Amino acid sequence: MEECIHGLETGLCDVCYPKVRPDTVRAVRQTAGQQQAARQHRATSSSARSTLSARGGVAPGLPRASHATTSKRSIVASQQRIYHVTHVRNLAAILESGRLRADATPVVDLSTPLTRELRATVELPTATRTASSSVAPAASNPVLREALSTVPSAASSAGPSATLSAGPPVGPGGASSTASSVASRVAFYLSPDATLWNDVRSGAADEVRWSTAARRAAASDFVVLVSTIGALGADVVVTDGDAAGTSTRFFTGDAAQRAVERAHDSETVRVGAEVLGGSVVDFESIQLIGVANDPMRDRVRELVAIADAATKVSVYPPWFQPG
Repeated sequence: MEECIHGLETGLCDVCYPKVRPDTVRAVRQTAGQQQAARQHRATSSSARSTLSARGGVAPGLPRASHATTSKRSIVASQQRIYHVTHVRNLAAILESGRLRADATPVVDLSTPLTRELRATVELPTATRTASSSVAPAASNPVLREALSTVPSAASSAGPSATLSAGPPVGPGGASSTASSVASRVAFYLSPDATLWNDVRSGAADEVRWSTAARRAAASDFVVLVSTIGALGADVVVTDGDAAGTSTRFFTGDAAQRAVERAHDSETVRVGAEVLGGSVVDFESIQLIGVANDPMRDRVRELVAIADAATKVSVYPPWFQPG
C-alpha cells in the first residue's frame, strides 16, 4: 500500500493532498426571449395554484407540495474517532502491558495533584442507571472545584497525562461496569485539536492545572493514540465539556449518540468534549499512532516493533501545532 511522506495512505493526507475547492458555478445570462418566457411560466403557475388551493386540488403538471425537511448527515457514534494524548516516554509501558490503564503511574505526569484529586471527586453515571441517560456530575469536594473555578476548564488526566487514579475491575470489551468517577476511566478527546491538548502543546502555562513536566515538554514529545468510540465497548460515557467542569453533562446509551451528533455540529463542544472508557483499554483498540515528525515516527515504530504490535504510525504535524 502506497504512503505519503507522513505515513498516511495516498490521498488521505491533507498536507500532501490538499482538498481542491469545487469550481464556482457560473450564471448564464438569459436572452430577452428566455426571460419573457420564464415570467409567463411563473405567472401561469401562480395563477393555477391560487385557483385550485380553495378546492384542495393540484394543477396538472405541478408538483405536489411536500412538507419533508432536509435531515442532517447521520453520525454513527461507534465510528467516531477519538484521541488519547500521552508523552512518548509513557508509551513503552503502555505497549509492554498491552493496555492503557487508569491506575498506571506515568513516567511523565502532566497533571498536578490538585487536578487529579478534582477529577477523582466527580462521580459518573453507572451501568445500574438507565442506559439512555444524561446526568450532571456530583462533586464530593466543592472546595477543589472552587480552587479551579477561575480556570475555563479543568485538566484531563487521561488526555495529556495518560493515566488516572485507581479504577475497578474491567468488564466486557475492556470497559468497566462499575467505574464511579472521572478519575477511574481512561479518557479520550473527540478532536485532535481538543482545548486541553491545545493548552499543553501551547506551553501548559496554567500552573494550577499542569505540572512542571508539562511546561518543560515540547509538543513533538507527545504521541496521539487514535481509536473509535465503538472500540471502547458499551460502557462509554460522552461529555459535552471538560469532565471535571462544574456545568458539564454526561451521556450514556442513546443519549451518547445524540451528544456526538451535537458535538459534530458545534466546534466549541467538539474541542471541549471527552469520551470516557473503562478503567482499562486494550491497546489492540488503538488503530493509529500520530506523531509530529519523522524522527519521532522512527522512535515510535521501534517501540511498536519491540512490543510485537502492528499499530500504524503516521506523521501528522497539524495535530501538534498550537492553535
